[in-house]
Amino acid sequence: MIDTGGVAMSALKLIVVVAFAIFVVACAGKRKPEIVHLTPSQQALRDSPGEQRIRETAALLAEAKQEEADHKAVAKLDTPEEREVRKSLADGKKRTRKSEALRARTLGRARITGCDPATMSIHPDAVSHPTINSFVKVRVTNMDRFPVNISDAKFGPIVEGLCPGGSMTLFRNRSLDSPDFLQFNYTATGRLPDGGIGIAQSETFSLSKYDWSSGGGQQERNWFIQLYRR
Repeated sequence: MIDTGGVAMSALKLIVVVAFAIFVVACAGKRKPEIVHLTPSQQALRDSPGEQRIRETAALLAEAKQEEADHKAVAKLDTPEEREVRKSLADGKKRTRKSEALRARTLGRARITGCDPATMSIHPDAVSHPTINSFVKVRVTNMDRFPVNISDAKFGPIVEGLCPGGSMTLFRNRSLDSPDFLQFNYTATGRLPDGGIGIAQSETFSLSKYDWSSGGGQQERNWFIQLYRR
């Protein structure tokens, strides 16, 4: 025969355990957050701009996560046509973010001073990514009264709108497909007040696969642009 008393007792124990677990979870949920008393120096740090930016960034991150969750929930109701449109819009946003990130890196490497970067256009190859290969870094300053554009034979136009008095850095390094010896220069052009074209040319720079062994692996130059009538 089945011991009904033992079964009942086991069931009762199980109920007690489950009830206790529920009670513990409920109490934990109602537990008040611990109050932390900061020292004056800690409070000053807490109120500092850096700490405020952290809190603001965390709040923005939480909002972004919630917005992403909301979009995913709504997207589950999409028709096939709506999914196609949604994907196209998402791809467009990715391309925009990628383009903005590339421009930000390019401007960072160009180290522009004296000009509003928003008014300039800089080709990424004007400030190629630093590598272990030899390189030439040229600090360019527009000494003229007119904006200038800069180009070279390999990439064509690489800078547009370097303002009067403005400075920036051009950077060129050897790549894996570069010839043993490489020579190049830059050309600056600008529109003169009478409508004519002014022009200036940099010195000729040289790079070779022997630069490091000859002590010329890192070359830094200055180019002060003064336009002359073509």
